[in-house]
Amino acid sequence: MRKKHIKGFLALAIILVLLISPVAADTSFVFRVPGAEGEQQSEAAQKIEMMMDIIKNEYYKDVKEKDLVESAIKGMFEALDPHSTYFTAEEYKEFTTDLSGEIVGIGIQIERKDGRIKVVAPIDGTPAHRAGFMTGDTILEVDGTDVSDYTADQAAKMIRGEIGTKVKIGIKREGEKDKIYFELIRETIEINPVTYEIKENNTGYIRISEFSGKSYKKMKEAVDELIKNGVKGVIIDLRNNPGGFLDEVIEICRLLIPAGPIVKIQVKNEVLETYESDLAEAPFKLVVLTNKGSASASEIMAGAIKDSKTGIIVGEKTYGKGTVQEVMRVEGGAGVKLTIANYLTPNDFSLDGIGITPDIEVKPGAGAETAGYAVIKGDRSIKSGLIGIDVLGVQQRLAALGYNIGKPDGIFGRMTEKAVLAFQKDNGLMQDASVDTDDLQTLQARLTEKFSQNDPQLDRAMEELKKMLQ
Repeated sequence: MRKKHIKGFLALAIILVLLISPVAADTSFVFRVPGAEGEQQSEAAQKIEMMMDIIKNEYYKDVKEKDLVESAIKGMFEALDPHSTYFTAEEYKEFTTDLSGEIVGIGIQIERKDGRIKVVAPIDGTPAHRAGFMTGDTILEVDGTDVSDYTADQAAKMIRGEIGTKVKIGIKREGEKDKIYFELIRETIEINPVTYEIKENNTGYIRISEFSGKSYKKMKEAVDELIKNGVKGVIIDLRNNPGGFLDEVIEICRLLIPAGPIVKIQVKNEVLETYESDLAEAPFKLVVLTNKGSASASEIMAGAIKDSKTGIIVGEKTYGKGTVQEVMRVEGGAGVKLTIANYLTPNDFSLDGIGITPDIEVKPGAGAETAGYAVIKGDRSIKSGLIGIDVLGVQQRLAALGYNIGKPDGIFGRMTEKAVLAFQKDNGLMQDASVDTDDLQTLQARLTEKFSQNDPQLDRAMEELKKMLQ
C-alpha cells in the first residue's frame, strides 16, 4: 500500500513541475495523478520510501503515512520560493473561500521572506493600518504562538478569525531592540480599492489600495469622471498597495498608457507572452507615488508608466516582487499555489528582489511614521505611577497631537495623567487615565490623520505634475 502512495506522490510532483503555463488558473479544474502501478520505481522514490520506513520503524511515536507524505510535499514547495505553497484539502478549501468571499481579519498582506513572516503592507482603513503596522515588520507571535517557522498561509489562518474577537500579535521592527505587541479586534475587511478627487488647478488624484476584482470597474469610473471634468494631469497613489490580480492591473494600464507593451511574462528566460495597450493616446500626464510597500501588480503599473514615458515615479523604491502565481486544485481536494513565471517591465527590467527606483526619490514625512518615537509594546496598561519606555512613547505622541505633557521623561505623573484624560474625552474614550489597547489604536489613528496632511511625497508629486502641465 505504501508503494502506491509514494509513487502517486512522485507522479504529482512531476505534473506540478510541468504545469508552468502563464495563463490565469481555472480553480475548478482538477489535475489528476495517473496510476503508477507497474511502473519502475525511481531512485528518488526508493530514497523517500527508505526515509519513511526509518521514521515509521525507529521514531519514538506513531506517525501516520498520510502526514509524512503531505509534509514531504510541503517541503518540496518550501524549497522553491516564498510564494509557492502546497495546501491540504482543508487548507485549500479555506484558501479558495477567502478568494471568493469575505475575509475577517486585521487587514495586512504577509509573505514568508528571508525565513520569516513579513508584512508586505497594511491595507488602508483596516485595524492593522490604524494600529500602525508597517511594511517590513516581522511577525513573531500570534496569540502567544511562535509563528517563525510557519508558512505565510498558516500564519494568515491564525490571524484571521471570527468578527469582533481579539488577536494579539508580536512583531520585530527594524531599528527597535524590543518586541512590539499589538492587540486588535478582527473586522470584516471590505475595501473600496479606488478613490479619487479633483485637487487644485484641476488636477486629479487617484488612490489605488489594491488590484482586486473590483479595481478595473472602479478605476474606469474614476477615469471617465476626471476626463468629463477636463482634468489633464493625474497623481496615481500606489503607496502600500500590495498588488493583486494580473488581469486587473493590465486592464487598468490600458486606460492610461498609449499603444505599446505593458508587461512581459517570462518563463525560464524566455518571454512567452507580452500584454499590450492599444490606446490611441494617453488621457493624462501622470505622476505615480510609490513606497517600499508598493508590490507586485503595483510594480507592473509603475514600471509600465515609467518605461512608456507616460509619467514619472516619485517617492521610494518599491518592494521588489516580480513573480506570478497560479492556483491549482489537484485530485483529492488538495491544491497548490505555484510560481509559474516572472515578469519584466516593457524595457525588459526584471525587478524581482530589486524593486523599481523612482525618478525622484522623496522620503516620507517623519511624523507620518512617528519616526524616532519610543516603542509602545502594548503588553501592559499604562497608567499613573509607571515609569518606562512605553510611557515615554505615549508622552511623545500626545505632545505631537498638541496635548501639554511638559517634558517627555518616561514618568507617568500628574501632567501626563491630565493629558491622557483630555485625549480620552476628546475622542469619546473611557476617561480612566489608563492607556490601554483602544486608547493606543485611537492615538495612532489621530497621528495618522494629522500627519497625512503633511505629506512631502504628495507635495512633490503636485509640484512635478504642475511642471509637466505648463
